[in-house]
Amino acid sequence: MALGHGSVTEAPRKPQFRVSSLPFCPILYAHGQFKAEPRRMTYKDQFYFDIGHALHRLWQRSMVQSPIYGERVYGRWKCARCQKPYSENLACFRPASTPRCCNWSYWEYEELELEWGGLSGHPDLFVRYDEGWAIHEFKTTSYAILSSATRRHKTLPFVKHFVQADSYAYLTPKLYPDTGRVTEVVITYGSRENPDPAKFFRFPYAFTDALYDSTRERLYREREGYAMAQDWLAKPESERRLKALVAARPCHSKEQYEERMDKSRFDKCPFFDKGICAKPSIPLVEAELTRIARIG
Repeated sequence: MALGHGSVTEAPRKPQFRVSSLPFCPILYAHGQFKAEPRRMTYKDQFYFDIGHALHRLWQRSMVQSPIYGERVYGRWKCARCQKPYSENLACFRPASTPRCCNWSYWEYEELELEWGGLSGHPDLFVRYDEGWAIHEFKTTSYAILSSATRRHKTLPFVKHFVQADSYAYLTPKLYPDTGRVTEVVITYGSRENPDPAKFFRFPYAFTDALYDSTRERLYREREGYAMAQDWLAKPESERRLKALVAARPCHSKEQYEERMDKSRFDKCPFFDKGICAKPSIPLVEAELTRIARIG
């Protein structure tokens, strides 16, 4: 008898202004507030997400417990057995002592919380080096993509992951001022099919002054785009105009979309195949969006 695999239908999930979903598109954000649909998760989809989350958590745990990084990791901590926090709402380096509340326990890492102008997120790891601070981000991908990157160093990292990691590198010290300036970012990729750490693809790069400045400018633009979308949503339908949202879109061509945005089947832009945002002027894009899809 063949094994039957059930599927799960999840409630509609509206777009959010989060670092993990950058680059931010105000058109997609506004569209998603009205057009969000239930998601049907097949067995394969559930495997994809669950294995990714498990591998991500395992990577964090191993980094935090390692002799190289452990005591240098800055975050929030709780007892792994009873979940009692080390200190209420206080971020610090990993405590040197073991939890007193439970025998044979250890300090479990919790990611820092970031909130800035409506943008929220959780960096995977924030680590102090002798010469500065570093943001570490962990991503899961397929074994085929990982193998290709290991051989040719061309397919990874994805542009959107640079955008997200740079955002954490700028925002984390800003929101935790008792720390320091980030000088390095490390993006690590692991395979869902073969989670051997020896097969991970690790990409470190310097967070230079020029990168700091360009990241700051981009984040302020994206925050302005989010404010525009919120303002647009608050207006009566008769007063809504798409011009400002169109001007703030991150993609002006199909090539830019392919390079920058999330192309999974759950998050694919509904306007991409029609090439709407690639049109040569803001009025043309605005007119086409108005014609084919009422966003409000």
